[in-house]
Amino acid sequence: AGESPFLHDFALQQVPKVAAKTLLIDGQDSPTLFGYINARLSKLMPNAKRVTIPKASHWVHLDQTTAFNDYLVKFLEDKKA
Repeated sequence: AGESPFLHDFALQQVPKVAAKTLLIDGQDSPTLFGYINARLSKLMPNAKRVTIPKASHWVHLDQTTAFNDYLVKFLEDKKA
């Protein structure tokens, strides 16, 4: 308990250097750890966007295919960095 879920904290220190536009998707019903990781990454990555899709588990793309695809297409079509 109280340990970082990031296996390699040194890698976590590199995350703020990721300049690429990044979409982080998790399901509302995913294990808590996945939501925690995406929340942390979205705060550290300067160009990250986080989306939590309702009524979806870790298999978001299967549980809520249409919502997943809609967010992905919108993200890919967005020309902003």
